[in-house]
Amino acid sequence: RTFANWIPPPLPKNHLSCTMEITNHTTKPNNNNPSNATQPTALPKIPCCLCGTLIYSNAANQCGACLAQQFDVKALLQRGPNGGDLLVHQCRQCRAFEINDTGRYEQMDMESPALLTNCLKRIPALQKTGTSGGSAAQGGGDVSNIHLMDVSWVWTEPHSMRLKLRLTVRAEVCNNAVSIQQRVVVVFMVRFKQCSDCNREFSNRTWQAIVQVRQKRDEDAKGLIAIETALSKNKAARKDVIQFTPTKNGFDFYFLGLPQAQSFSSYLSRFVAMRVKTTKKLVSSE
Repeated sequence: RTFANWIPPPLPKNHLSCTMEITNHTTKPNNNNPSNATQPTALPKIPCCLCGTLIYSNAANQCGACLAQQFDVKALLQRGPNGGDLLVHQCRQCRAFEINDTGRYEQMDMESPALLTNCLKRIPALQKTGTSGGSAAQGGGDVSNIHLMDVSWVWTEPHSMRLKLRLTVRAEVCNNAVSIQQRVVVVFMVRFKQCSDCNREFSNRTWQAIVQVRQKRDEDAKGLIAIETALSKNKAARKDVIQFTPTKNGFDFYFLGLPQAQSFSSYLSRFVAMRVKTTKKLVSSE
């Protein structure tokens, strides 16, 4: 048998052949071509200085896996305002969340966009455009310019008192010469902190003004019935009342300030004829 005139059999129809050529992003004009066309130049590969994997040349001369192990972006994102844990305050009574340590509380559903925005504003590393953390770099250098690319919720147990977010961030390392992208999970600790509205309900002497409604005639209570009916139908009129006490021949309404009490008394005067008398009394010197 001779193989001098041997011809290889044809390839099957489902066979695919692929040729890959790695080129540089920049192209140079070809002077030999009269049409002055541009042809890409090949980008050489170098071994990683730590593991020896062939990579494209960069300022750190390291592959992505080695850079991810050397620079820990999660340590910067997990750091709280004072270097501690990331905290989210929630009222135990009304279950409202505090908005960015401002003392103002709002009702937010779990894993809602409003709660997600509130948690992101509590990460100091995302609020500073030029964040730099030398402790986060295990092999030297700083991590700066952390940008949020994507965020999503991670399910946790309802009673775990923790909130988890999966962040995809991009940061610059090696003096802003190399950009890395990592996906990390950030944990928030939920701590109970009573809001101001619930605090007034369980505290004494929190009111600053009181409206005392009295009816002089004992045989007829039409005036008190009209006031009670008007307040039961209008929720906005009694929103500033922090405490209500029924007394003999009338009611006592407690308010945080004098303007709220004056507005409430003017509202009651539209339903029944009354005389308004304003007095001042020292309740406590503390």
